[in-house]
Amino acid sequence: MRHLVRNSCLCLALLVLLASYIWPLSETVRLGKDLRGGYSLTYGLQLDPAMNASEVMETTITVLKDRVDPQGTMDLAIVPQGQDRVEITMPVPNDKVKQLRDEYLAKLKVIREQEITGRDVDRVLRLEGAERQAEIERLSAGREDRKQILSQIVELSVQEREASERLRSATESGAPAEAIDEIVAEIAAKSIQIDQARERLLSGVLVADRLQAALELNNEPKFVLDDNSDEPFRMPSQRERALDEIRQAAPADVATIDEVTTVYDAYHANRKSLDDPSDLIRLLQGSGVLEFRIAVRPGARSDEAQLRDQLHERGPSGVQAKGVGWYLVNKPEDWFKSVEELRALEANPAGYFRGRALVGDVYAGEYYLLLYDESGKRLTAAEGNWRLTNASQGQDNFGRPSVNFRMDPAGGAKLSAMTEPNINEPMAVLLDGRVFTAPNINGRLGRDVMIEGTFTAKEISYLQQTLKAGSLSARLSEKPLSATRLAPELGKDNLDKGVRAGVIALILVSAFMIVYYFGAGVIASVALLANALIILGVMSLNRASFTLPGIAGIILTFGMAVDANVLIYERLREELLAGNDLKSAVRISYQRVLSTIVDSNLTTLIACVVLAYTATQEIKGFAITLGIGVVATMFSALLVTRVIFSILVDHLGVKHMRQLPMVVPFIDRLFTPKIDWIGLRPVLWTLSALFVGTGIFFVATQGSEMLDTEFRGGTAADLRLSPPKEGETITFNGAPFTGTLEITQVRDEIKDIAAKAAEAAKANPADTRDATLAQLQNASVVAVGDNDGITSNWFRVKTTIADQDLVLGALMDRFAAVVGTEQPL
Repeated sequence: MRHLVRNSCLCLALLVLLASYIWPLSETVRLGKDLRGGYSLTYGLQLDPAMNASEVMETTITVLKDRVDPQGTMDLAIVPQGQDRVEITMPVPNDKVKQLRDEYLAKLKVIREQEITGRDVDRVLRLEGAERQAEIERLSAGREDRKQILSQIVELSVQEREASERLRSATESGAPAEAIDEIVAEIAAKSIQIDQARERLLSGVLVADRLQAALELNNEPKFVLDDNSDEPFRMPSQRERALDEIRQAAPADVATIDEVTTVYDAYHANRKSLDDPSDLIRLLQGSGVLEFRIAVRPGARSDEAQLRDQLHERGPSGVQAKGVGWYLVNKPEDWFKSVEELRALEANPAGYFRGRALVGDVYAGEYYLLLYDESGKRLTAAEGNWRLTNASQGQDNFGRPSVNFRMDPAGGAKLSAMTEPNINEPMAVLLDGRVFTAPNINGRLGRDVMIEGTFTAKEISYLQQTLKAGSLSARLSEKPLSATRLAPELGKDNLDKGVRAGVIALILVSAFMIVYYFGAGVIASVALLANALIILGVMSLNRASFTLPGIAGIILTFGMAVDANVLIYERLREELLAGNDLKSAVRISYQRVLSTIVDSNLTTLIACVVLAYTATQEIKGFAITLGIGVVATMFSALLVTRVIFSILVDHLGVKHMRQLPMVVPFIDRLFTPKIDWIGLRPVLWTLSALFVGTGIFFVATQGSEMLDTEFRGGTAADLRLSPPKEGETITFNGAPFTGTLEITQVRDEIKDIAAKAAEAAKANPADTRDATLAQLQNASVVAVGDNDGITSNWFRVKTTIADQDLVLGALMDRFAAVVGTEQPL
């Protein structure tokens, strides 16, 4: 083999690199939700009454898929739930990340349990005696400062009530006005003292949700020039600023805050993209609406001072003005380049923006710009249909990363028409109502536009994906309406069986190759390992998720790899039996089978490329996985095995490599029958036509019945079981019920409902109810919540049946004994 050293180094370097990257497998390989379980997030859609709900739902789901999982490799499922909700499911992280996340959430749970709200204080004031003292002890959680403030509030409240009683008595007895005024002043003073004590108590409470939100903020600091120092000035990151504010508000909890921060940092360092529901929630924020608006110049409007006063008093949403509005600045740090400019912005925001020919101001710590909101000075959805055709990363004039995008012809024409009469005016670029940049228009703009700013890699990725995907037809709810943990879709029992079956299949294939081809079979097994390394490594590099169908496809890829080796080895045996030496036989074998292997794999690769560019996200993921497997197969079968043969034959002096058919000639004769296949063409053509026609017939007759809920929609029902009350005995199918069932029991019961409905439908074909319930035979059942995936008290049933009342009624009838009436499906 020519270039043996080069090829050997190439193979070894690639395999070692991939092996080091995927180790340990438990942390680098992502399993899909059908294998490991997942999180289910349900979002509401804010629909306009004039919208077509079904069309808006379809468009929204398409845009969300393009935005969150453009390659279709993350095993995300986005399906409609009714007319105004979508359910998004994602896989859970690996065990190490899950452990770190559980530790982090446990810390937050402790903080959440120790929170005090105004309702808690009001409850303490309503209690009396020992109950009140016990509640104070509970809320204090061992904290003497909290106990003192709570006791002070109680004491002041008692004094206030006593003063109120004195006021009532003085009023009824006709006391002098001076005495009544004195009591009223005392009551007012006590009330003020109570409010101050409440504020001091509540403002110092560490709130878990606020701490969690702060920890998830961007932690990358910004450096700006400092004229008074040789070193750049380091501005604290968003997270550092937020955590400092929390520490100042809750000084007694600084140690707890630092402890939670350390735990979160360990969790964050080990998790990858979309290893946490918060990653998905972040990607779903905003509708992806891109807008262009001309900015108001200082002095251009006579009511500028009035608009500023309204902003300070009512906030941006409370300003009422025709043709203009206040819009939030996305990142204030993009608007200054030195410490002096930062201090000028903080000291006088209005003057700072005026120096940049903009009308800006501050409200509640955030900066806003005044922009036009009228035809001719804006490009929004109100100006007609236009869209982006592409978004990519670029560089601005200072070498900083930017987001460049290209508009369609309609958008380019509208932007040109808006900018031409507004040359030398500032134009703001907005995404979801936030101002990213506001440069001056130096000339008429066309289809190409740039968004500038100091973006991080994560922000660049988010902007690209959001702009490429387009804007949503309807805005999602700000937060998910519900978030639940799902067990593996197939159930842990079926999962274990499936993985075990795959391992056994691989072992048997390798064993067969070794028994049948001897030393060459060992080389084929090494090629299988190389194939597996390449597939796992590339999948991990792409952060793709392995699903059970994907694993089946990988095993099929292994079969294709073995098939390529079989072609080589069968040709090798023929050459050896013809009298060639081993070196010549190896060379001729690889030369003769090269075109066959390349042709067979190339046709599959072409199909993968077509699917990857034209199909939906789910099919794209399958196509990419299969394409990786095809390339890995050709690499391992044609290069890795060839290198091993060359080392054995050319350098180690191996002269003989026998196979089982060469040792036992009967086997060779058995597998080389002398059949006139060409003469049997009519029979084989007939059989092929029969099989193909049968397949087409069943596809045509089944139609949409072959599709599952992901394609057809349907009903999702939650089955919640209620444990028996104390002293109560409940039996389910003759067995004692303690509050949970195994998932196999639930599946069997639902299949029994479907079987009985199918029998009833046969007896009475006119009854469409039973015919519909028979579709429960294909319903999927998953356990919900953090459990072992087998036993649970909460199950989710998904079926293609659209009649929700019919499904709920059937489930209630069957599980009536164990479903609580206060926990509806």
